[in-house]
Amino acid sequence: MNDKEEMIIVNDNQDLIVINQLPVISEQLDKVKAEIQRRTAFADTVTVSEENRQEIKKMRAAMNAEKSRLDEVYKTALEKVIAPIQAVQDKYKDCVGLYTKANSQLKAKIDVIEDGLKLAKETSVKEYFEELVTAKNIDFISFEQLGLKITLSVSEKKLKEQVNNIVERVATDLKAIDIQEDKEEILIEYKKHLNVSEAVSSVAARHKAIQAEKERKIKQEEQRAKRIAVAQAVEEVARQQAQVQSGSDNVKPVKTVKEPVHVEQQLTPPQVEVNKYPFNFSAYIEATSKDEAIEKLREFKLKLIKFMESEGVHYGK
Repeated sequence: MNDKEEMIIVNDNQDLIVINQLPVISEQLDKVKAEIQRRTAFADTVTVSEENRQEIKKMRAAMNAEKSRLDEVYKTALEKVIAPIQAVQDKYKDCVGLYTKANSQLKAKIDVIEDGLKLAKETSVKEYFEELVTAKNIDFISFEQLGLKITLSVSEKKLKEQVNNIVERVATDLKAIDIQEDKEEILIEYKKHLNVSEAVSSVAARHKAIQAEKERKIKQEEQRAKRIAVAQAVEEVARQQAQVQSGSDNVKPVKTVKEPVHVEQQLTPPQVEVNKYPFNFSAYIEATSKDEAIEKLREFKLKLIKFMESEGVHYGK
């Protein structure tokens, strides 16, 4: 049998499967149905009582027995109908199974040839890639990184063009990276994704984060030193006030006598005796926090002392 004869087997044999006669079942069931309706109609209207319940139970048992006999008849008839259909199904599966088996065998043989063709194409393109990266002195990218889709429909020439474009782009990127200030770091990032803009942005972001952390630590240290200085100043003020308070009750005023200035003529009134009278007073600072209050005290302490001395009020002993 030649190829042409094989292709027209099914077309030339339209009578391979022929339906001779449909089973006559529905007409017989219609006749039985009327009788069943008559015999079961009482179930809808009958009233069951203690007196007739035994009789009703017998009638129910009889109906169940009739149903079982009808089930057997139906099952037997159905099996007779289905048996030839099942036989046809089994034979049909055997026939089409031959097509399925042949299709799998042919596909496996075709795949061997096509896989060989794709492998040869991939080998040639990979050799071309190795030559390019060697000439460009690029040693950090692999052929797999290129993500080429090697199929029979894509020509070898087209694949080599794609390889050349990628390698040339990488070479151009390396030149751009080489003039950057942080070229070593940028190159490390570039090797991960072969994206120069992403590499530059990543390094810049890292440096910015490092600088921000340094500035944060410096500011934190300055604030800590400021708090320590303010705390020490407040402690000193408190200590001096405590000393003044403890001495004001036991120490008598100290008299300071100025010696008169002897001149040929008395031009100024005689000097009066000046005493030192120590005292203390309470004060408070309005602020939103203790740290703010300490900072305010530190800022105007010197101004306050200067003002007091200008009015004749001296700070300290």
